[in-house]
Amino acid sequence: MRERFRDVPMDAPELHPIIEGLFGEYAARYGDYFAKDAEVELNEWYLPPQGLFLVLERDGEIIATGAYKPFDAQTAEIKRIWTQRTLRQQ
Repeated sequence: MRERFRDVPMDAPELHPIIEGLFGEYAARYGDYFAKDAEVELNEWYLPPQGLFLVLERDGEIIATGAYKPFDAQTAEIKRIWTQRTLRQQ
């Protein structure tokens, strides 16, 4: 097995099914709980130098994601954390 991290733009076509699945899981788990505070996702949040969107690949397949979204020079939020369902709880 070969694993590697790489940074990608959040709007990369290969991420579309993963991000859609992640938001589907949010909806199934939390319903519309976050709808009242929903913010429009901006790809710019996750682009260097201020932000970063990472994927973990195993043998060329994306198995996990995570993003770094800055608030200010000292504070950031980790977002879009996802792991392939079959690899969770390991």
